[in-house]
Amino acid sequence: MKFLSLLILLSFAFGYYAQVIQVTDANFDQLVKKSDQWVVEFYADWCGYCTRFAPVYDIVEENIRTTNYQPIYFGKVNIDENPALAARFFVSRLPTLFHVHQHQVRALPLTGDVSLMIDSLKHQEWTAISPIGGWRSPYGLFGRLLGWTGYSVKILSTVSPWQMIGLLFGLLVCGLGLTSYFSPRPSSLAVNEEPSVSSALAAGLSSSTAINNKSSNTQKRPSRRID
Repeated sequence: MKFLSLLILLSFAFGYYAQVIQVTDANFDQLVKKSDQWVVEFYADWCGYCTRFAPVYDIVEENIRTTNYQPIYFGKVNIDENPALAARFFVSRLPTLFHVHQHQVRALPLTGDVSLMIDSLKHQEWTAISPIGGWRSPYGLFGRLLGWTGYSVKILSTVSPWQMIGLLFGLLVCGLGLTSYFSPRPSSLAVNEEPSVSSALAAGLSSSTAINNKSSNTQKRPSRRID
């Protein structure tokens, strides 16, 4: 308990100088450049452990920023305000730490030991962790698609029910209009061909009738005996 109180006091002391950056759905791709090293924390205001971990995170950032020769940027993402990033990184527990470098994302082990975290980052122990790859990569197509879906849900959550109904109705009307516009129509050639087909059928029936009549006349003609 005393150690936690000391951490909180130190965090207030360093609070003015701390440079933990608020990362959002809108600025992530602009801030987190490919050549930079980032440590990103995902948290929520209602998460008690996130609140207790915050001073530890600030102290680690301050120490790395003032003593490490290679800059490492520290950011934090509020998952309630930025659902796109939470979905893109497949965040399932809080807090969660990621190391991001060269578009490779690694999940960092979470610890409350300040010295252990500092040494781990300075000695680049994150290189021993396998990066998240394949379809789960936040920089992959599926990850970006999930991020776009999360951002769309965030936008739609701000729309009133009546606006949503109007939007759906407009989409329905547009869909029906496009379907009607692109539906196949009967060509004029097909229409013009119909009479000729009927005429051919009529001519065929007339010929058949004439042949039948001729056959009947032939059968009715009396035969003559030739002596």
